[in-house]
Amino acid sequence: MEAAIHLNAMGHSTDPVCWMQTGFASGFATTFAGQPIITREVECAGRGDAACVLHAKPKPEWDQLDDLELAATPLVLSETWHDAGQTVIGISAAFLSAKTMIERTAASNATLLLMGETGVGKEVLAKLAHRLSTREAEPFIALNCAAIPEGLIESELFGVAKGAYTGAVAARPGRFELANGGTLFLDEISTLSPLAQSKILRAVQEGEFERVGDTRTIKVDVRLIAASNVELNEAVREGTFRADLFYRISTLPVRVPPLRQRREDIPVLLEHFRLRYALRHGRTVSGFTPRAINALLAYDFPGNVRELERMVERAVLLADDGRAIDVRHLFLETDGLELKPAMCMTNDGRISAVDNVGSRANLVRQMLDLIVDEGGSLLEMEGLVIREALDASGGNVARAARTLGFTRRQLALRLEKMEIQESA
Repeated sequence: MEAAIHLNAMGHSTDPVCWMQTGFASGFATTFAGQPIITREVECAGRGDAACVLHAKPKPEWDQLDDLELAATPLVLSETWHDAGQTVIGISAAFLSAKTMIERTAASNATLLLMGETGVGKEVLAKLAHRLSTREAEPFIALNCAAIPEGLIESELFGVAKGAYTGAVAARPGRFELANGGTLFLDEISTLSPLAQSKILRAVQEGEFERVGDTRTIKVDVRLIAASNVELNEAVREGTFRADLFYRISTLPVRVPPLRQRREDIPVLLEHFRLRYALRHGRTVSGFTPRAINALLAYDFPGNVRELERMVERAVLLADDGRAIDVRHLFLETDGLELKPAMCMTNDGRISAVDNVGSRANLVRQMLDLIVDEGGSLLEMEGLVIREALDASGGNVARAARTLGFTRRQLALRLEKMEIQESA
C-alpha cells in the first residue's frame, strides 16, 4: 500500500519507501522475540522491484545501523503487566468475539454464562467482566464446584451456623455472603447436585438464603458468573441439570473457543508466558526456535491455554540461559503427548501420516533406499513430500507450509521451481 501510494504521488524512488511496514515488522518481531529485531526493506516496489521484501535480524547481527535503527531498545518487563489472571491475551476473531460481548455487557448485573473446554481461560474472562463492572471495588469470589465434595458444597456456598454440626464452634460465612456487593464466579457449575442447584436458583432470583443449620434469612446482592465445560442444554435434556436454573444463568451466554480453533493467539500467548516466567524465575530466555514454534502451532492442546502455560514455564526452566526454547524443552517423553502425525513411506512409495514422531529415522532410511533402488534423487523426494503436504491441506499453501516448517513464501518459491523443472 505504501509503495502504491508513493508511486502514484511521487513516481519511482531511489530508496525503499515502506516505512510503516518496516516499523511495524520491527516492533512485532521485537515483542515476539524478546530482544531488538531490526527489519530492513531490501526490495521495494516503490523503487521498481518486483515486490516488497523485508529482511529481519537481531540488532547485534547487523554490521551497520542508521540513527533510527540505533534507537531501537529492548522491552522493559513489568511484574504488574504480567500479573496472573489480569492480562487478557488474544487477537483471533473467535476470542475477540467472546471478549467483546463481555466488554459490552460488563456494566450490567445480568448473569453471565461462560462455556468452553477446561483450560480455555474462563476465569480470566470472568475477572475481566468484574473489573469492567460497577462492582470492581467489591469482592470477586471464585469457587470450583467440582473441587468440593458433594457433602460440603452447600456449606461452602451458603455458610454454616454455629452448632450446625459437631465441630461447628463458630458461624462461618459462605461464598455468596463473602461476595456480597461484588461478583461470585462458579466454575464447573454442572457438577452441582440437584439440591444445590435449587438453592442457588433461589439465591440468584430472590437474593436471599439461609446458612446450613440456621433459619435466619440472609440478604445479599451478588452478580453471578457461571462457567461450564459441558453443554448445559444437553445436561438439561438428560435431566442432570435443572432447566429453570439453566434459563436463569444463560441470560448472556458466551462461548470461549478452544486454543486449537484460535491458533493465531498462540504466538502472543507464547511471548506473554515466556516473559512472565523468565521474570518470575530469574531466567534469561531469548525466544523460541522456529522448530519449537512450528511444533506448537501444529499441536492440538487438549489442555488449552493452561497446558500451553505449563509447557512454557517448564521450558523457561529447562532452556539454557540466554538461549532460545527448543522442542525438547517443551515436549518431554514423560508427558505422553503427541505432535501432529509425522510422515512415513508406504510400500507403494507414497508418503502417509503415522502416529509416532520417532518414525522419522525409519522414514529417512526408506527414502535413502528408494533413491538407491529406484535411481531417484533428493529433489524428487522433496517434491513428493511437498505434494503430499499440499494434498493433506486441501491445496492450502499456507497450511502446507506450516506443516513442513516453511513460510508461505518459501513453499511458493519451491513450487515455482518444481513447475519449471517439470516443464523443462
